[in-house]
Amino acid sequence: MTAVKYRLVIAGTAALAAFGLLTGPASAQPGTPLRGPSTVTLVTGDQVTVNGSTQSIRAAGRGSAFMSFTGSNGDRYVIPGIAEPYLGRQLDPSLFDVTALARNGNANPANTTLGATLRRTIGADIAAGRPAGSTPLPADVVPAHPATPPTVTPHFPLHILQIDGIDANGQPAAALPVFLANTDSMNEENTELPLIDGVARIAVPAGDYTAVAFDPQFDNTGSITSARQVVLNDFVVAATGTTTVTLDERTATSRVTVATPRPATQDLAVDEFVRTDATGASTSSFSFDVNGAGPLLYNPQPPAKVGTFYYLTQWGGQPTTQPADPYRFDVAFPLGNVIPATASFTVRPDQLAVVHQHFSGDPGRLDPTGELLLGPNDPGLAAGFFTSISPTFEPFPEDMTEYLGTADGGEWIQSTAVTNATAMSADQRTFRAGHRYSIDWLHGPLGAGFGEHAGPSFCIVCTSGGQLGFAFNAMTDSAPDHIGDTFLAQTHFTLAVNGTTVTDQGTGVTGVGGVPLPGPVTIEATFDNDVTGVAGFSQSTLTHTDATVQYRPGADPTLPARDGCGGPTPTTPCAILPVLNLTYDLATDGNNTSHSPVQFLGLRVGHATVDGIGSHAPITHVTVAVSFDGGTTWTPANVLGSNGFYVATWRNEAGGPMLRVTAADAGGDAISQTITNAYTIATP
Repeated sequence: MTAVKYRLVIAGTAALAAFGLLTGPASAQPGTPLRGPSTVTLVTGDQVTVNGSTQSIRAAGRGSAFMSFTGSNGDRYVIPGIAEPYLGRQLDPSLFDVTALARNGNANPANTTLGATLRRTIGADIAAGRPAGSTPLPADVVPAHPATPPTVTPHFPLHILQIDGIDANGQPAAALPVFLANTDSMNEENTELPLIDGVARIAVPAGDYTAVAFDPQFDNTGSITSARQVVLNDFVVAATGTTTVTLDERTATSRVTVATPRPATQDLAVDEFVRTDATGASTSSFSFDVNGAGPLLYNPQPPAKVGTFYYLTQWGGQPTTQPADPYRFDVAFPLGNVIPATASFTVRPDQLAVVHQHFSGDPGRLDPTGELLLGPNDPGLAAGFFTSISPTFEPFPEDMTEYLGTADGGEWIQSTAVTNATAMSADQRTFRAGHRYSIDWLHGPLGAGFGEHAGPSFCIVCTSGGQLGFAFNAMTDSAPDHIGDTFLAQTHFTLAVNGTTVTDQGTGVTGVGGVPLPGPVTIEATFDNDVTGVAGFSQSTLTHTDATVQYRPGADPTLPARDGCGGPTPTTPCAILPVLNLTYDLATDGNNTSHSPVQFLGLRVGHATVDGIGSHAPITHVTVAVSFDGGTTWTPANVLGSNGFYVATWRNEAGGPMLRVTAADAGGDAISQTITNAYTIATP
């Protein structure tokens, strides 16, 4: 296995709705364009792609680390480790606010010069025996800071808090960002401030506090070799005089160790924790991860005295040299309300689920490598945020056995990403110890769709309070719950109500929200997803989808409150529309290539489903046709089946195969989809 290039940050449904990154705000304004998976570029050149319920971070490679946290504004921040020595000094934290970047259309340009300069400058500091970040960055590579914020008038009496930082060598911490929260009420204080030359001073309300710091360790190339996290769980800022506390990195000497049934060496370490204030209304959540075998060291902490604290660790490993049957371990352990001095785990075979992961490829990819990403969906983190990385970086197609831990309840969210920035995510799923599973990823054709989701999800085709939110997932594969996108695609979305066009939007928009529906209406939506000009795509290069759905007020099933939608008010139940959904399963090899003169297609025609809820209107019409001359002529396929499950067959011919499927149900809802270069036909 080679070096990791992707990382995954996974948000729960509530966090996703709050971000408004999948289908826009939960209470969209009338006619609000809803943007699909948003990819933003950090000033370091790292890319963060929000795709379904995941955020995939394309990092610089092995020897990297990230810190993720929730800011006082409710936004999520992703800080690359190489930026931390300059955070709050020459690099403003707002540059890494991925929520705002996605909301504002990716305000940061790619800046690979800055990333290279950071590594070079930090490496030179280490080689010269200086603390990382001692040398200022050249002025010409420092991004412009945002506008100066308005003057804030404090609503509480303020008192001086001094934080002294000591690094791993016992010296004043030269440049260390500290995250500070008032645990009586985070509304009073929840901020980030830099330690400069070992000291930070801030005026804050008196009361109970927690402080967190994360310090990557670098080598003389600017690569991260390890990291230390220091947590001070409870301390009091006095109402008189100056309060001084110390964050001492030398106390971070503990690390998680895991013994596995088959040989495996650590290749990822992730610490997650959530801190809630005494009111229970505000939460601060953090994720720290180190990629590679380097340790993530931490300091033990007792249970929280004020508010609550929840701690979880994730560990992954693989053999140093892969055998003929590639495998890896991914496990997670809840540690509860303490950070223990010792965290040593022995994984027993009866604690593991065996998951056979099958990753399909595209013969056109210049770099066929891809990656599995996953994170534990721990109930203790439900109120906050959880993150994951996975260093399985493999050539696709690939078959791999994953031994998945169930000590944390066995519920995981999984995703995959490939080097042409395509990401595909799955529903959260509970894996049971002793059971075997098989999962196919990126098995084509990759058509646009709505998904059939068994668990909690954000509804992208729902009404709420008499208003409509309607959007497409730009890409789906052969699994009904898989949804994805490639951020380099050109898209086009239109929506009409009773024949009147409501919106006609170009690239980046996959839907619209807040559309008033005065009564029974016919909704017509079209969506084009075009990756013709994207390097590495030779299959499913252009997808055109037409969907027609009948809206009858009060007739559609409502969703549980845990499922959001793009309607006007979060308090109004979401009702899911009877939108038809297509799922394909072509008889092709791992490169989505056919070797047979007669082609078989498994076809599922169903309805958009969220939390297992959706229309059950009978399917009354299905056709399949193919073209091998660019759509000039079409040949009907033979279609057998009923009740939504069909098999279509046709003869392969020379040329790039186009696939066209139409379907309708008894309620007058219909869908038509055409996919260009749906698969590859092998040369005889």
